[in-house]
Amino acid sequence: MLKLDYKFSNSGLEADIDVTSADITGLHYSLFLGDIILEDRKTSFSTDWEWVPLYDFFFALYGIVSKLEDGQLSTFEFTESEATINFERRLSKIYITSSYADGTIEVDVDEFISLTENKLDEAIDDILAKHPVLKDNFAFKTETSKFKKRLYISKLEALAKGEITSREASEWAESEELGYGEHRDAQTREILDSLQLAGALNENGDPLYGKDDYRDWLKVAKDQE
Repeated sequence: MLKLDYKFSNSGLEADIDVTSADITGLHYSLFLGDIILEDRKTSFSTDWEWVPLYDFFFALYGIVSKLEDGQLSTFEFTESEATINFERRLSKIYITSSYADGTIEVDVDEFISLTENKLDEAIDDILAKHPVLKDNFAFKTETSKFKKRLYISKLEALAKGEITSREASEWAESEELGYGEHRDAQTREILDSLQLAGALNENGDPLYGKDDYRDWLKVAKDQE
Protein backbone atom coordinates (compact mmCIF):
# COMPACT_ATOMS: atom_id res chain seq x y z
CA MET A 1 0.00 0.00 0.00
CA LEU A 2 1.48 3.33 -1.11
CA LYS A 3 1.41 6.21 1.36
CA LEU A 4 1.53 9.73 -0.05
CA ASP A 5 1.32 12.64 2.36
CA TYR A 6 3.06 15.79 3.59
CA LYS A 7 3.86 17.79 6.70
CA PHE A 8 4.46 21.50 6.94
CA SER A 9 7.69 22.81 8.42
CA ASN A 10 8.02 25.10 11.42
CA SER A 11 11.49 26.21 10.35
CA GLY A 12 10.45 29.82 9.75
CA LEU A 13 12.26 29.98 6.41
CA GLU A 14 9.29 31.69 4.73
CA ALA A 15 8.45 34.12 7.53
CA ASP A 16 9.44 37.30 5.66
CA ILE A 17 7.50 36.55 2.46
CA ASP A 18 4.21 38.36 1.77
CA VAL A 19 1.75 35.59 0.92
CA THR A 20 -0.92 38.00 -0.31
CA SER A 21 1.19 39.44 -3.13
CA ALA A 22 3.32 36.37 -3.95
CA ASP A 23 3.58 35.63 -7.67
CA ILE A 24 3.50 32.19 -9.25
CA THR A 25 7.27 31.73 -8.74
CA GLY A 26 7.02 32.59 -5.07
CA LEU A 27 4.07 30.25 -4.57
CA HIS A 28 5.93 27.36 -6.15
CA TYR A 29 9.43 27.81 -4.79
CA SER A 30 9.50 30.01 -1.69
CA LEU A 31 6.36 29.21 0.30
CA PHE A 32 4.57 26.31 2.02
CA LEU A 33 7.76 24.45 2.89
CA GLY A 34 7.91 21.08 4.58
CA ASP A 35 8.48 17.41 3.87
CA ILE A 36 6.88 14.78 1.68
CA ILE A 37 5.90 11.28 2.74
CA LEU A 38 6.23 8.78 -0.12
CA GLU A 39 6.60 5.16 0.94
CA ASP A 40 5.28 1.62 0.89
CA ARG A 41 5.96 -1.24 3.30
CA LYS A 42 9.51 -1.83 2.03
CA THR A 43 10.77 1.43 0.53
CA SER A 44 10.73 5.07 1.59
CA PHE A 45 11.43 8.18 -0.44
CA SER A 46 10.14 10.45 2.31
CA THR A 47 12.19 13.53 3.18
CA ASP A 48 13.31 15.05 6.45
CA TRP A 49 14.67 18.33 5.10
CA GLU A 50 11.96 20.86 6.09
CA TRP A 51 12.49 22.91 2.93
CA VAL A 52 10.57 21.05 0.20
CA PRO A 53 8.09 23.48 -1.47
CA LEU A 54 4.96 21.36 -1.02
CA TYR A 55 2.68 23.39 -3.28
CA ASP A 56 5.13 22.96 -6.13
CA PHE A 57 5.80 19.29 -5.39
CA PHE A 58 2.17 18.21 -5.53
CA PHE A 59 1.34 20.29 -8.59
CA ALA A 60 4.41 18.86 -10.34
CA LEU A 61 3.63 15.31 -9.24
CA TYR A 62 0.05 15.59 -10.49
CA GLY A 63 1.30 16.92 -13.83
CA ILE A 64 3.83 14.11 -14.20
CA VAL A 65 1.56 11.23 -13.24
CA SER A 66 -1.53 12.36 -15.16
CA LYS A 67 0.45 12.70 -18.42
CA LEU A 68 2.81 9.72 -18.11
CA GLU A 69 2.40 7.30 -21.02
CA ASP A 70 3.42 3.65 -21.30
CA GLY A 71 7.19 3.29 -21.68
CA GLN A 72 7.82 6.88 -20.62
CA LEU A 73 10.15 8.03 -17.83
CA SER A 74 9.73 11.39 -16.10
CA THR A 75 11.83 12.94 -13.33
CA PHE A 76 11.00 15.38 -10.55
CA GLU A 77 13.94 17.53 -9.49
CA PHE A 78 13.85 19.08 -6.03
CA THR A 79 14.39 22.84 -5.92
CA GLU A 80 18.03 23.87 -5.36
CA SER A 81 19.07 20.26 -4.87
CA GLU A 82 20.48 17.41 -6.93
CA ALA A 83 17.91 15.01 -5.43
CA THR A 84 15.43 13.51 -7.88
CA ILE A 85 12.47 11.11 -7.98
CA ASN A 86 11.91 9.09 -11.15
CA PHE A 87 8.57 7.81 -12.42
CA GLU A 88 8.51 5.15 -15.13
CA ARG A 89 5.29 3.76 -16.55
CA ARG A 90 5.12 0.18 -17.84
CA LEU A 91 1.63 -0.77 -18.99
CA SER A 92 -0.70 -0.35 -15.98
CA LYS A 93 2.07 0.16 -13.40
CA ILE A 94 4.28 3.06 -12.35
CA TYR A 95 7.73 2.30 -10.91
CA ILE A 96 9.18 4.93 -8.61
CA THR A 97 12.88 5.30 -7.77
CA SER A 98 14.97 8.11 -6.32
CA SER A 99 18.54 9.39 -6.31
CA TYR A 100 18.69 9.66 -2.51
CA ALA A 101 17.32 6.29 -1.35
CA ASP A 102 17.52 2.68 -2.55
CA GLY A 103 14.60 0.56 -3.67
CA THR A 104 11.64 0.74 -6.03
CA ILE A 105 7.98 1.42 -5.32
CA GLU A 106 5.45 -0.18 -7.67
CA VAL A 107 1.94 1.24 -7.87
CA ASP A 108 -1.09 0.90 -10.14
CA VAL A 109 -1.43 3.83 -12.56
CA ASP A 110 -5.07 4.63 -11.80
CA GLU A 111 -4.49 4.31 -8.05
CA PHE A 112 -1.52 6.68 -8.17
CA ILE A 113 -3.33 9.25 -10.33
CA SER A 114 -6.30 9.23 -7.95
CA LEU A 115 -4.04 9.45 -4.88
CA THR A 116 -2.00 12.29 -6.36
CA GLU A 117 -5.10 14.18 -7.43
CA ASN A 118 -6.73 13.88 -4.01
CA LYS A 119 -3.55 14.81 -2.15
CA LEU A 120 -3.04 17.97 -4.23
CA ASP A 121 -6.66 18.86 -3.53
CA GLU A 122 -6.08 18.34 0.20
CA ALA A 123 -2.85 20.38 0.17
CA ILE A 124 -4.58 23.32 -1.53
CA ASP A 125 -7.33 23.31 1.08
CA ASP A 126 -4.81 23.06 3.94
CA ILE A 127 -2.74 25.92 2.55
CA LEU A 128 -5.82 28.09 2.14
CA ALA A 129 -6.93 27.28 5.69
CA LYS A 130 -3.49 28.30 7.01
CA HIS A 131 -3.34 31.44 4.84
CA PRO A 132 -6.90 32.76 4.25
CA VAL A 133 -5.46 35.90 2.63
CA LEU A 134 -4.66 33.76 -0.41
CA LYS A 135 -8.28 34.25 -1.44
CA ASP A 136 -7.08 37.65 -2.68
CA ASN A 137 -3.96 36.33 -4.43
CA PHE A 138 -4.59 36.33 -8.18
CA ALA A 139 -1.90 33.76 -9.05
CA PHE A 140 -3.11 31.31 -6.40
CA LYS A 141 -6.78 31.69 -7.34
CA THR A 142 -6.07 31.27 -11.05
CA GLU A 143 -3.93 28.14 -10.73
CA THR A 144 -5.97 26.38 -8.06
CA SER A 145 -9.28 27.14 -9.80
CA LYS A 146 -8.06 25.45 -12.99
CA PHE A 147 -7.05 22.37 -11.04
CA LYS A 148 -10.31 22.28 -9.06
CA LYS A 149 -12.32 22.44 -12.27
CA ARG A 150 -10.37 19.52 -13.79
CA LEU A 151 -10.78 17.59 -10.54
CA TYR A 152 -14.55 18.09 -10.44
CA ILE A 153 -14.88 17.03 -14.06
CA SER A 154 -12.88 13.85 -13.37
CA LYS A 155 -15.22 13.04 -10.46
CA LEU A 156 -18.23 13.67 -12.68
CA GLU A 157 -16.68 11.41 -15.32
CA ALA A 158 -16.17 8.66 -12.73
CA LEU A 159 -19.83 9.03 -11.71
CA ALA A 160 -21.03 8.78 -15.32
CA LYS A 161 -18.94 5.63 -15.84
CA GLY A 162 -20.23 4.02 -12.65
CA GLU A 163 -16.79 4.04 -11.01
CA ILE A 164 -18.24 5.83 -7.99
CA THR A 165 -21.80 5.81 -6.66
CA SER A 166 -24.11 8.81 -6.53
CA ARG A 167 -23.85 8.79 -2.74
CA GLU A 168 -20.03 8.76 -2.87
CA ALA A 169 -20.06 11.65 -5.35
CA SER A 170 -22.47 13.66 -3.22
CA GLU A 171 -20.58 13.06 0.03
CA TRP A 172 -17.27 13.95 -1.63
CA ALA A 173 -18.76 17.17 -3.01
CA GLU A 174 -20.09 18.13 0.41
CA SER A 175 -16.66 17.64 1.99
CA GLU A 176 -15.09 19.66 -0.83
CA GLU A 177 -17.58 22.44 -0.16
CA LEU A 178 -16.31 22.72 3.40
CA GLY A 179 -12.69 22.91 2.25
CA TYR A 180 -12.38 25.26 -0.72
CA GLY A 181 -15.51 27.20 0.16
CA GLU A 182 -16.46 30.20 -1.94
CA HIS A 183 -13.17 30.37 -3.87
CA ARG A 184 -14.59 29.19 -7.21
CA ASP A 185 -15.74 30.69 -10.47
CA ALA A 186 -19.34 30.20 -11.63
CA GLN A 187 -18.63 27.27 -13.96
CA THR A 188 -16.64 25.36 -11.34
CA ARG A 189 -19.41 26.07 -8.80
CA GLU A 190 -21.97 24.59 -11.21
CA ILE A 191 -19.98 21.35 -11.62
CA LEU A 192 -19.69 20.91 -7.86
CA ASP A 193 -23.43 21.56 -7.49
CA SER A 194 -24.07 18.76 -9.99
CA LEU A 195 -21.99 16.34 -7.94
CA GLN A 196 -23.95 17.27 -4.83
CA LEU A 197 -27.26 16.79 -6.68
CA ALA A 198 -26.25 13.25 -7.62
CA GLY A 199 -27.20 12.05 -4.13
CA ALA A 200 -30.70 13.53 -4.19
CA LEU A 201 -33.58 11.09 -3.55
CA ASN A 202 -37.26 11.24 -4.50
CA GLU A 203 -40.14 10.81 -2.07
CA ASN A 204 -39.81 7.02 -2.32
CA GLY A 205 -36.16 7.13 -1.35
CA ASP A 206 -34.93 6.30 -4.86
CA PRO A 207 -32.23 8.26 -6.71
CA LEU A 208 -33.70 11.34 -8.36
CA TYR A 209 -31.07 11.31 -11.13
CA GLY A 210 -29.46 8.57 -13.20
CA LYS A 211 -26.66 7.86 -15.68
CA ASP A 212 -28.30 9.81 -18.50
CA ASP A 213 -28.36 12.88 -16.27
CA TYR A 214 -24.74 12.35 -15.24
CA ARG A 215 -23.68 12.10 -18.89
CA ASP A 216 -25.57 15.32 -19.70
CA TRP A 217 -23.90 17.12 -16.79
CA LEU A 218 -20.51 15.83 -17.94
CA LYS A 219 -21.07 17.01 -21.49
CA VAL A 220 -22.02 20.50 -20.32
CA ALA A 221 -18.97 20.64 -18.03
CA LYS A 222 -16.57 19.58 -20.78
CA ASP A 223 -18.12 22.01 -23.27
CA GLN A 224 -17.29 24.79 -20.81
CA GLU A 225 -13.58 23.84 -20.46
